[in-house]
Amino acid sequence: MRSGARRRSVDLGGRVLPGMSPRDLAAELHVFASGLATFELVHEEPAAPAEPDIQLFPLLADVARQQDAGCVAIPTLLPGYTDARYVSKLSIQTYGSSR
Repeated sequence: MRSGARRRSVDLGGRVLPGMSPRDLAAELHVFASGLATFELVHEEPAAPAEPDIQLFPLLADVARQQDAGCVAIPTLLPGYTDARYVSKLSIQTYGSSR
């Protein structure tokens, strides 16, 4: 730090892709901001599984079509967090829907 410079702190929230960890994100930030900033991981949530189990998806798509003939079921990666991150540790696959 140069003489007279003040240290500043910023809270930064980040999301990781399935299969990545918060530590992976911190490592990428260290490379990106090398020499400009330091990062400290102060809180992390469980990561989403790298390979979700979607074996029930065809059944759910059939049920959706029975309820709405025009329904098209499309698997989607939702880059947010839900309670699924907790129940997935119990080997419970979760599904969501929207209209």
